[in-house]
Amino acid sequence: MKAFESRLIFLLSFLLLWCFLTVGALFYYTFWAREAYLEMGQRMALRYGDFVAPRGRIFDRDGVLLAWTEKYFDLYLSEPENGEIAHEVVIRAVRAVIADCEIKKVTEKSWLLKAALTPRELIALEPVMRRFSGLLIQNRLERKTLRHPEISRLVGMTTIENGAVTGTSGAEYHFNDVLTGTAGTYEVMLDRHRRWINGSWRLIKPAVPGEDVTMPFALADLLEEQKNEE
Repeated sequence: MKAFESRLIFLLSFLLLWCFLTVGALFYYTFWAREAYLEMGQRMALRYGDFVAPRGRIFDRDGVLLAWTEKYFDLYLSEPENGEIAHEVVIRAVRAVIADCEIKKVTEKSWLLKAALTPRELIALEPVMRRFSGLLIQNRLERKTLRHPEISRLVGMTTIENGAVTGTSGAEYHFNDVLTGTAGTYEVMLDRHRRWINGSWRLIKPAVPGEDVTMPFALADLLEEQKNEE
């Protein structure tokens, strides 16, 4: 009888100790360590980035637009990390919503599927993007100049550096500091596929657009001079 009571007391003591440790661990992770683990998880998933400020435009003295920036969105396919989904499956899904998608190899592990996506195509791609982590949409900036030989010479050339338009000659170079704005900053949460989590994007610092520049000549005068020379 005493042996049975001893075993019973031992068993009850063990169960009580187990319950105490379980409740203690639950209390610890629920209350004491909760904020620390949430903060750790947030640091692992939270990412910061910069977005380019709009570059200023260039006008002639009569207000005629000579140079401006256009933004395009391109669709890329990258090599999936796990390699589980074949490229043919992804491309077939893309072509179901974008029939004229073309495959152009960019690097060993990335392909351009469609350049200059339209607003309708961007909306149609949303469910496809959620299904396949290898799809990526990147924005692209192009500096446009009014088609005229003398305007092209006076306005000058640009190049893309770190995603931003930078002047290399002419007015684009001379007024580069004025035309270039200040980049903005954002934060966003990433899922396990390194994709943005919907609703997690938050503006940290707004971008400051570049200023417009007015040139001292008029396009009409240049056209008149060209006409007289002919």
